[in-house]
Amino acid sequence: MFKKIVSLFLFILALQLNSFATPKPNKDFTIVIEATHDGFYKGMGITENPKASQLVNDYIQTLKQLVAAKNFNIIIANESNQLFDLNKRKEFLKLNKANLFISLHFNHSEDAAKRGFECYVPTDNNTFENRVLGKFVGAELYNVQGMKFNGVNIQKKEVLNGLPIASSIIELGYLSNEIDSKIIESTEGKNEICEKLLNAILSYKAQIEMGK
Repeated sequence: MFKKIVSLFLFILALQLNSFATPKPNKDFTIVIEATHDGFYKGMGITENPKASQLVNDYIQTLKQLVAAKNFNIIIANESNQLFDLNKRKEFLKLNKANLFISLHFNHSEDAAKRGFECYVPTDNNTFENRVLGKFVGAELYNVQGMKFNGVNIQKKEVLNGLPIASSIIELGYLSNEIDSKIIESTEGKNEICEKLLNAILSYKAQIEMGK
């Protein structure tokens, strides 16, 4: 009888421990990703760079597949290069009940030696969440093989100000730099970078939920 009681106790304890170990489902966590390529700003006097536009779309599709495999809700703000009114970002995020906003872009500089990743997070609101997001994005991109990470810029970023959720602009390297371009245009580089971004999203979600 005693053995049966002990066995039942251990079974119940195992069920309880398993419930604590099981992560919360991701289906209610919505990520909005925006392709900030040159074509995104048509009508603003900016010349479109076809290579940058195609690359950022390729990266977003790869990241979309990785994120969807983790059962997140994923929304592409400007699928198929359609125009997206920057002034309506706030309403768009609220309408879609988004939990995270990420804008991806490739850099270009007249200085061909300039290279590396850059991450921007706003400071006007959601300060804690944005710092957590920047911390994990930085930690992951710092470890991309062959790439340089220029740091997380926690400063006023006008295009991100006023957004209701954690948000970031991530510059994925300089196409004007030979080293960066070789890595980011390769399938291996794209896959590694997108996997690192997914890791950052997972870490961000886990820490934010831990603090609730």
